[in-house]
Amino acid sequence: MSNTDLLSLSEAAKRFNIPVPTLRAAVQSGVLPGQKIGNQWVVSQQSIEQFLANRPKRGRPPKNQP
Repeated sequence: MSNTDLLSLSEAAKRFNIPVPTLRAAVQSGVLPGQKIGNQWVVSQQSIEQFLANRPKRGRPPKNQP
């Protein structure tokens, strides 16, 4: 990750309208690549975009209709 495209979790949350706890859980579980600088997690904009494109849809799956 280059320093030019790094976002803190709070910046990423504001920019992509995702709750900070969701981002933090994704980083800590390894689903979203990030790194800790000092006491702050940072992620790249590209990794956030990939995370959003690949995460499963929320809610109940549709019923199978014949």
